[in-house]
Amino acid sequence: MLELLPKESVVLEILEAVVERCRALKAAGFTLALDDVIQL
Repeated sequence: MLELLPKESVVLEILEAVVERCRALKAAGFTLALDDVIQL
């Protein structure tokens, strides 16, 4: 569904709760990875 939105005018927000949970998991020793990351 997201693919149908205009990429030029849409911003996807990562909720602070998700960021905080990732930080907590990292602090607990877990390794985190992003899937399908493309850098231009």
